[in-house]
Order: sequence, then C-alpha cells, then structure tokens
Amino acid sequence: MPGLKWNEFEFVECLGVLSKFDEDWVQYSFEYKTDGLVLKIFITPYESLINISLALESKKESFLRFSILVRGEVRYINEKNFAYLNFSDCIVSNYCNPDLFDKNKYPSYSNFEIHTFPNFQLKFS
Repeated sequence: MPGLKWNEFEFVECLGVLSKFDEDWVQYSFEYKTDGLVLKIFITPYESLINISLALESKKESFLRFSILVRGEVRYINEKNFAYLNFSDCIVSNYCNPDLFDKNKYPSYSNFEIHTFPNFQLKFS
C-alpha cells in the first residue's frame, strides 16, 4: 500500500498544536485538548495507519481507542462555519493492531472526521 496522503501542516492548523516526531518509529503524534478531553493522534505515514485515543483530561486511561487504515487521503476542510479533518476511505479496527485489517472481516470502508470548530466531534460516515 502506498504511504498516507496527508499534510502535517493541515493537522497543525486544524488542531492548533505542533506535532512530535518519533524517529525510531517514524511516527507523528498530536495531542489536542478541549473541554476536559484529550485526543491523541498517532500517525505512521508509511503504513497509512492512524491510532486514535480519547480520554478525560483528569484520567490517564483512554475510554475510546481505535485504529484506522486510510486508503484515501486526509484533507483539512476549513469553511466559515466549520473546520475538520476528513479521513477518506478508511478501515476501522482495534487499536494498535494493523494485523486486524482483514478485508474479509472488515469489508466496508467509511470516512472519519475530527471536527474542531465550532464544536469538538468525532464522526463516522
């Protein structure tokens, strides 16, 4: 599979935070905080793999964790009344386990969105 089609600076613009880069894992990470929630995004671009976790700011353990394999691209949509990151043509699976992206087990593809304006939302379509 070809690498992830994305732009790091669009993530920075949408989330308002700089990425951290791990040279050992060739992985970018973002930590977005809003309304007592912490969204962590880990991007492994050469594998088109994105791991996402959501936790309460007061707790360390996340209450939502999943991985998406992005077959399409990631685009930043910025309009007058809304702003979000759109992940197109994705396969959703268990967190941090790319071996679970079995086409027979997960045959349908969906889109995923991270909205930051006007309200924080995670959406699947």
